[in-house]
This record gives sequence, C-alpha cells and structure tokens, in this order.
Amino acid sequence: MIIKKIEHIWSIICSKSIIDQESNNLSLLNVIEQLTVDAKKIESSGRDEKNRVYVVPIEMTLVSRFKKVVDPKEKIFLEAQYRQFDPDKRLLGTLDTQFEMGNGIKNFRLRNLFNNLPITKSGTYTFVINLREKGENAFIEVATIPLDITLNIK
Repeated sequence: MIIKKIEHIWSIICSKSIIDQESNNLSLLNVIEQLTVDAKKIESSGRDEKNRVYVVPIEMTLVSRFKKVVDPKEKIFLEAQYRQFDPDKRLLGTLDTQFEMGNGIKNFRLRNLFNNLPITKSGTYTFVINLREKGENAFIEVATIPLDITLNIK
C-alpha cells in the first residue's frame, strides 16, 4: 500500500538480523512462522484462563522494508505503529517509533527488537503495521504478519 510518498515492500519476523558493514546487505536469521510454548516454563498474569497472559521470553526482530516513491532528494518524516493482536483480536501490545528517510535515501529498513512476547492461547497472532506521514492525522495499515503459536498448558 502506498502512503503518498512511501511504499511498504515487506515485513518479516525473525530471531535475528545482521547488516553486513561492507555491502550494507541484510541477513535474516531464523525466520519465525510458528512457535510452540510450554506454559509451565513461563510467567503468567491473570487469575482465570480467560484473562491470563503469558509472557514468553524470546528475542525476535520484526524487520520492514520501505521504498520512497517521490524524488529521492525529498526528506520524509514518518511514524510507525506496530500492534500485536491475539487470535481473538485482543490488543496485547503497541510499539510506536519515528523515522526519517533523508536526502538521497530511496530504500529504508526498519528493525524492531523484542525481548518478550505476550500470548493468551493457541492460535494465529497478528502483527499489524500502521504508518503515517508526519503532520497527518490518521495511521494507514500497510501490513499484517501472522504468527502461529501453540501453547501447551498441560
């Protein structure tokens, strides 16, 4: 989807990403499409099963690539909002960040590191990426990334 001046190319969840200093190429290590979690080994909050949230200690990176669709000399200031939803569409977390695509920059990669992952039950979790240009009122959804999680409670 295009937001006037920028286009979202792709986003992916992986355990780690590395940028080669010589070539500036990005390597994605261990792309994460699904997880199996043992509830006995992690902390949880909430007294009843309906309101229980488990916090999985996991290092993962959500990497996105964007492309400028206007003159490369034009500076663009953007705000990104990452939202995580459980299988019941319950919001579990939000991360807001800002970035600038400066003069001469045509492509931009944004890497967000997470140290834990809140989960409520087994199913498909969704990470939603919203963008807006600085000065605009509303965010526009540009991507959704699914993550299948199996929660072993017994």
